[in-house]
Amino acid sequence: MPGKLVLVRHGQSQWNLENRFTGWVDVELTPLGRQEAQKAGQSLKGIRFSRAFTSDLKRAQNTHQIILTEIGQTNLPITKDKSLNERHYGALQGLDKKETSDKYGAEQVHIWRRSYDVPPPSNKTDMNPEGISESLKDTAARTLPYFNTQILPLVKKGENILVAAHGNSLRSIVMELDHLTKEQVLELNIATGSPIVYEIDANGKILQKNGGLTMYGLIVFIHILVCVGLILVVLLQAGKGAGLGNLFGGGGGDQLFSAPSGTAFIKKITTGMAVMFVCTSILLTLLTSRRSQRSLMEQLPMSGAPEAPRP
Repeated sequence: MPGKLVLVRHGQSQWNLENRFTGWVDVELTPLGRQEAQKAGQSLKGIRFSRAFTSDLKRAQNTHQIILTEIGQTNLPITKDKSLNERHYGALQGLDKKETSDKYGAEQVHIWRRSYDVPPPSNKTDMNPEGISESLKDTAARTLPYFNTQILPLVKKGENILVAAHGNSLRSIVMELDHLTKEQVLELNIATGSPIVYEIDANGKILQKNGGLTMYGLIVFIHILVCVGLILVVLLQAGKGAGLGNLFGGGGGDQLFSAPSGTAFIKKITTGMAVMFVCTSILLTLLTSRRSQRSLMEQLPMSGAPEAPRP
């Protein structure tokens, strides 16, 4: 049975409200942020979770707790890990976004905020005593291994898992699940307190997202219908339409299968279903192999000079 993965970005934080770069600074939720978490919980009341994961920061943890209270599942096992933390904004942490834009230029700040592999300055400040910073690529490098080893295997087993985290750590997970390019993920914005619900099968394939069938899920659905149709046609042919004849109460099914026109019709239906079966099988194989090749390519080292170490 497919499992459900629910991703929720924390509700509005105090520094979201004040338009400041937050990163790893541990700020509280605003009253609106708590309301957003409550609404998220109300929308998830139909799901029974087996486990929950959150970051090492209290705005995500508090969002998590409000959701669990709202759905009446406060005894759920919860794992907290800094791998799910927000992207570290380095020397920008604590600064007003507009003032920073005025100081460094809107274009430069846009690059720091929205580029995939350019981190903000890592100068040591009161809000960045370690002197570090992260790009989205760096965030994904710590978030995805944790997600792929600790969270996704549980969903593939059929468990329903709740993850409350942050905009950029969740963007890296969505990038992986939705197969987004580096350019596409830069346009992805995850709203505060708005759950994203995935339904994932045992092979890690996404069948549904937010209640709608994905391309893979749609092909699987058609494939199953074709298989069932082929089985029914074979059974009816083997029984010479006896079952259908009984349904009509006058041997109508027998006449359909014995008449030349009926036989030709059934052959056309069978041929059409066989073609659809082959086509959907090929599509499923291609989709599966494309993801495998993509994962393999991401793991292979790039030729040429080695990658510079992260700041």
